[in-house]
Amino acid sequence: MVCPECAHEWVPGEEPLSEERVIINANGNVLANGDTVSFIKDLKVRVALR
Repeated sequence: MVCPECAHEWVPGEEPLSEERVIINANGNVLANGDTVSFIKDLKVRVALR
C-alpha cells in the first residue's frame, strides 16, 4: 500500500518498526516523559531594512 499524501509504502498486517524517537528541545537537551515544556504561540520578528 502507498500513502497518497506522503508516498510512504507499507505491507498490510506487517508489524511496525519499533524505532524509539528521541525528542530534543531548542537547546539540544533530550526531553523525556514528564518534562515540562512551554510553547510560544507566535514570535514577533522585526526585520531591519537597510
